[in-house]
Amino acid sequence: MKQIHFIALWMVLLLYGCASITGYNDGRSLGEGKFEFTPSFNVTQSPDFDQDITVNNIVVFPNIELGGKYGVTEKLDALIRFNTSLNFNAGIKYQLVGDRTSSFALGTGLEFGTFGFVTSIWNVQVPLYGSLHPSDMFTFYFSPRYIYQFSGIESSTGINYFGGNVGMMVGRKHKFCFDLGYYGLNSNGLSSSLSTIGMGGKFVFGGKDDDGTDTKTEFKSKKKKKKRR
Repeated sequence: MKQIHFIALWMVLLLYGCASITGYNDGRSLGEGKFEFTPSFNVTQSPDFDQDITVNNIVVFPNIELGGKYGVTEKLDALIRFNTSLNFNAGIKYQLVGDRTSSFALGTGLEFGTFGFVTSIWNVQVPLYGSLHPSDMFTFYFSPRYIYQFSGIESSTGINYFGGNVGMMVGRKHKFCFDLGYYGLNSNGLSSSLSTIGMGGKFVFGGKDDDGTDTKTEFKSKKKKKKRR
């Protein structure tokens, strides 16, 4: 029975794709009351298996991912992600080192994911978020991550992902992003690897700017000034 579940897990990588392995996260928290929308286009390489569960070649497939993040406190964010491979993830992110103006920031988090809630295939992700901010315009990030993917029927049989993402963001408030990821997979002596490359954007709304100005109030005041003119 365990062998059947083990084979099913690896076949899911071919039929539905892997767990979501995109990045687009730096070490800084979002800030209380802010909302961030992150659309991205990604291309992932996944192993292709024959009936004997041996790796034949690599399948390349694109996907579009939509992400949302909300600043619960100045340090804690709640996040969700959904892509066209039917991966759905929800989790939290907490900033451990630095603040929203630090040149170096470090955070961690926890995510739970599934494939469209219908395949009984789940994953748990434990990331570490690090980033360097040489200026207000540029961000360089690195995100090592461990992922455990398993069947809801037999949680003791699963696939381990070890790897991470690196990338850069350009922009002050709204950002353009470039992301690269690589992960090694192993389970019961079978191993392979996954990689991803993508581009996306991060658009922030609401809350207060780093100088304490409420963005909604600032927007309304600008409209009043225009009317007076």
